[in-house]
Amino acid sequence: MKLKMFVNALKVTALIAVLVSPTMGLGSDHDDGVSPLKPRNRNITDVYAFREDNQTGNSGDAENLIVIMNSNPRAPGGRQEYFDSQAKYEINFSTLAGSAKNQTPHGQRDFQFSFGFSEPDANNHQKISLKVFRRASSSTLETLGEGELQDMMDNNRFSNYTTTLAESKAGSENMNRFRLKGGAVVEVFAGLREDPFFFDVDQFLKVRAGAARMGPKTSFRGPLSAVDFTIGYNVNTIAVRIPLSMLELPVLDIWTTVSVNGKQVERLARPAINEGLVVTNDFLNAFNMIPPSADLSAAASPVRAEAVKVLNAFDMLDGKMDIPAAVVVTAFLPDVMRIDTRTNIPIGKTAYNADLSGDKKMLTGGRKLEDDVMDITLSLLVAGDATGSAVTDNVSYAGVARNSKQGHRLLNGQSQRLGPAKFPFVAKPN
Repeated sequence: MKLKMFVNALKVTALIAVLVSPTMGLGSDHDDGVSPLKPRNRNITDVYAFREDNQTGNSGDAENLIVIMNSNPRAPGGRQEYFDSQAKYEINFSTLAGSAKNQTPHGQRDFQFSFGFSEPDANNHQKISLKVFRRASSSTLETLGEGELQDMMDNNRFSNYTTTLAESKAGSENMNRFRLKGGAVVEVFAGLREDPFFFDVDQFLKVRAGAARMGPKTSFRGPLSAVDFTIGYNVNTIAVRIPLSMLELPVLDIWTTVSVNGKQVERLARPAINEGLVVTNDFLNAFNMIPPSADLSAAASPVRAEAVKVLNAFDMLDGKMDIPAAVVVTAFLPDVMRIDTRTNIPIGKTAYNADLSGDKKMLTGGRKLEDDVMDITLSLLVAGDATGSAVTDNVSYAGVARNSKQGHRLLNGQSQRLGPAKFPFVAKPN
């Protein structure tokens, strides 16, 4: 698909559509629908990235980066789900010099981790394969390693999906190990887990429509009535432990993709960017099929113009224009998740807004599973407030006592909320 489709697909009704449509909610990729090209299990829901010790509390884990890629939204609890055997699930990295963490992302793929899955066998098991690539020149990649790992699923009521190889660390859960050229070891979990995303999408749509005078003016529901739209659902999780030394530089831009027969059909980095800012359907499809390096191209200028219009609408949720939308766009496009792995973010502290870099107000802290990214994003877009306190939907990961319509399970290995957790970190499935 050529980038010129951005220009050909521009519709004057795009802003009205985003303001009133119940199917184009601001969120991660949970609600962008399905198609023959992108069925549910090719749909990426969320991406998380954090230095491992910032979630485990063990200083020996400071040399590892954890990246989690979730897909397959709205998977009902208690049901077997599979990765798509025709697709490749890819985690992509750009590396940046440490002094340049406020620079505009270049979107070049310096490393890629590409996961493939077999068809389920008679025992409902899938085999997982991994290829790791590094950029050798401006147009070529070299292979750092490839191979087939272990049977993934044991079909034990959705509670334990990956068997452990003999060389895995003692006591580690659901982990496969893969040795690359030069001796670096990558550890992988793949299987069903609880969907960790949380947001009151339905009420947000009403709030947004009211702000745009497309419906009655309203506000977010209170803590006792706010509804988390992902409660009770599962996702397919790929969690990867990567030695930071193999990624070479401490500041990284991360995005995930799904490809079929070498053609990219899906893409996600930060929540609420492609689904929240790009709302014309043809634009959205095209956005999902290009790399971040094309986000600021001349051909994509209609998409950026649409993003500015949508941001202006968000900014008016509090009745006033607080921050120029064009300035905010520079903090969110190109769409990557930036993490400065030198930043120490203790257990229980939010990563997503822990490091706000420079005049672009670029979020460079990565993302932990319990981070309230929607409050942070809305507050930043509406009020220029990265603390997340200016706008809140009153939904949290932990939930609220006496409200059964929100609240997620403890993370893997946790004994208390916001406490230490262990690989693969995402809570066990419903």
